[in-house]
Amino acid sequence: MEILNYIALAVIRDFLLLEIRFRSITKQYFRKADGVLLLFDVTSEQSFLNVRNWIDSVRAGVDETTVMALVGNKVDLFGSDSARNSVFRAGKKLAEEFGMPFYETSAYTGYGIEHCMKTIAE
Repeated sequence: MEILNYIALAVIRDFLLLEIRFRSITKQYFRKADGVLLLFDVTSEQSFLNVRNWIDSVRAGVDETTVMALVGNKVDLFGSDSARNSVFRAGKKLAEEFGMPFYETSAYTGYGIEHCMKTIAE
């Protein structure tokens, strides 16, 4: 991906299995990260509740210069605009509480992914 005339390399890691088995060791994986995307499944309330714990964990393990963003994924699965608006407001509020941007994406359709990645990389 080209960002501001530079080539940016993104290494993306999924910590779901680490969360289940080795929660304490995950800090070493993102300690030197330039950016961290904290994703939650917009169709799962539990996923949204769990992301708050991840925010605290990541904050404890990164520099204050590390860019962090909250990402609500699977927006393609919303059945109605009112449900989407409700989740958007909750995600935006949580992101603002921790001083980070909020993005909506769909890994299935690709919606919002390029915008999110480019903005974080810049």
